[in-house]
Amino acid sequence: MAKLTLFYTFFFLVPMLSFAQIELTNKDIVSMQTAKLGNDIISTKILNTKCYFDLTTNGLIELELNKIPDKLIKLMFQASPPKENITNDDVIKLSQGEVSRDIIKEKIKITNHVFNIETDELIRLKANKVHDSIVKEMILNPIQKQEKTTINQVKIVDTPSEEKIYLKDNPLQAEKITGADKIIVTYAYDEIKSFKRISEIKTSAKKLYGKQNILREEAIQMAKKEAFLKGATHLLIQSDNFGYSPVNNIAIVAVAYKR
Repeated sequence: MAKLTLFYTFFFLVPMLSFAQIELTNKDIVSMQTAKLGNDIISTKILNTKCYFDLTTNGLIELELNKIPDKLIKLMFQASPPKENITNDDVIKLSQGEVSRDIIKEKIKITNHVFNIETDELIRLKANKVHDSIVKEMILNPIQKQEKTTINQVKIVDTPSEEKIYLKDNPLQAEKITGADKIIVTYAYDEIKSFKRISEIKTSAKKLYGKQNILREEAIQMAKKEAFLKGATHLLIQSDNFGYSPVNNIAIVAVAYKR
C-alpha cells in the first residue's frame, strides 16, 4: 500500500513541477527569437513571467550579437532592472560591442553609475568612438544612485490628478516620483515643435563651491518632476545659465510639452 501511495504521489507531482514557473533568462529570449516567435509573444511572456536577465555590459553585448530587438531589451530592463554600477569603461565597451545608442542611453538612465566627465576622459570617450549623444547623456547625468523597481511594482501616474498635487506639495514624497524619469529632455525645438505646449518651467540649484555638472543635473531633475506633475511628456531646455561665485548656481528655463 505504501508503494502504491508513493507511486501516485510521484505520478501527480511530476506534472505539477513541470508547470512550475521558472525564471526567464537571456537564453530563453534568444531561443524564442531564434525560433522566430513574434515580438508580441515574447513581450507577453516577459510581462507574465518572473524574470532574471543578465543586462550587464557583457549580457547586452551578447543580446546584440543575437540580434535581439531594442524593443524587447527595453522591456527586459523594466522586468529585471540591472543592479550593478557602470563606469566610462562600460560605456566604451558597449559602444565597441555595437550595442545601439538607444540601449546604451537606456542602460545609463536606469543603472547606478558614476561617470568621469573631466576633459581628458571626454577626449578618451571620443577616441573610443562613443557617440556624442551618449557622451552628452553622461555629462548631463554623471552620478546616479536609485532604488530599482520592476514593472509589476511601480505605479506610474500618466495624467494630472490629485495625487500629483499631493506629491507636489510634499517634497519628500516628490523625490519618489518614478514617472518623472520618463520625461524626455531635449535642447532641439524641432524635436517637439508639433507637440502641445503646457507651460514654462524655471528651476535653479545652488551650493557653496558646487560643481557645475552636478548642479545642472539637480536643476534639470527638478524641472522634469514639475513637468511630470503638469502632465507633460517632453521638456525643452531654453537656457542654462551658470553663475560663478562662492555659492555657485545653475538657473534653468524650460518649456514643458505633451506629445
